Amino acid sequence: MKSPLKNLSSIPPFLLRYFSSPKHLCSHPQTPIPHTPNPTATISPEKITSDSHPTSKQPFSDSENPHLPSSSSEDTSLTQTHVINTLLSHKNDSVSALKYFRSIEKKRCFVDSIDGLCVLLHILVGSSQTHKHAQYLLNNNFGSDHSGPAPFVFLDHLVDTSKRFDFELNSRAFNYLLNSYVRVNRFDDAVDCFNGMLERDIVPWIPYMNILLTALVRRSLMDKARELYGKMVSIGVRGDCFTVYAMMRAFLKEGKPWEGEEFFREAKTQGIDLDAAVYRISIHVACRKPDLNMSTELLRKMEGRGWVPSESSYTTVIGAFIKQGNLAEALRLKDEMLSSGKPLNLVAATSLMKGYCKQGDIDQALDLFNKIKDDGLAPNKVTYTVLI
Repeated sequence: MKSPLKNLSSIPPFLLRYFSSPKHLCSHPQTPIPHTPNPTATISPEKITSDSHPTSKQPFSDSENPHLPSSSSEDTSLTQTHVINTLLSHKNDSVSALKYFRSIEKKRCFVDSIDGLCVLLHILVGSSQTHKHAQYLLNNNFGSDHSGPAPFVFLDHLVDTSKRFDFELNSRAFNYLLNSYVRVNRFDDAVDCFNGMLERDIVPWIPYMNILLTALVRRSLMDKARELYGKMVSIGVRGDCFTVYAMMRAFLKEGKPWEGEEFFREAKTQGIDLDAAVYRISIHVACRKPDLNMSTELLRKMEGRGWVPSESSYTTVIGAFIKQGNLAEALRLKDEMLSSGKPLNLVAATSLMKGYCKQGDIDQALDLFNKIKDDGLAPNKVTYTVLI
């Protein structure tokens, strides 16, 4: 199979050291399973078509599948064969297929099977009317107790049933599956699903990649987050502003603001449309470095785009200037903050008091202390420590 990971030269240099010796993202080994040949069609974000799909519906027989449980003691009307054939009779009516499945799934004699679930999933994603129901179906079938088949098994059955029963291989089903693992905090399975999609030449959609990437960063799984992004880049997918924000958060959490700054500049060079949230977190990156020229430049650019910097952004930059001994610029930013409608918070006020005290101007520090008390702010231990 041709690997989609072919453009390693396009990965940013500072990510290559995490990607030059690729390893499987999952932290636990997977049992090898028979692999179904991939579709040969070109992949698009919406759906995948393959000339190798059969042109007519293939009959389904229990005898053809050695993995099916024996149904000798079951009601023959609810064997896997009958259920799948009945679902296929509603192939062009997803609502009817869903109603049928709901009518039988609680019956004691119903033989639940992964193939039946996959057939229903193909039918549901084939109609915009039942896209939400496809998501609910997967969410209800995957619990946090790691029940259900392994991701690679599920992916193979989705591909196999699409070929056997003449469904277009709609990537929506695979993306919903990826998201369902993230929703129940099964992150190893989600990463395995992501890898399995790439191995089957199915490109995950950017919003679902972002959901997984954000979840990994939030839980400080930085190596996995970096490797996930590296694989995105290797298949020519650099993401969007949400991807950039997630990676900037990762660099901040790792204490590597210089990499965050480099990543931000590269995203701009790539032409990614960056939003106000990315600029705000970039200000925090610049202050952490510290690069105060960059931080003030970002504030100006936000204003130029019609975005009002957040209270947190102003507070961070004010604190950074105080640390550098530049009280005058910190006071100018305080005035700018107030004129933009943002209140002076305790953190910013305490930083300014510290700046006054460093210059020996205790009177100004005490005046500011009294003012914030009059404004209803309650000084904390840090505030009193600065004044002592």
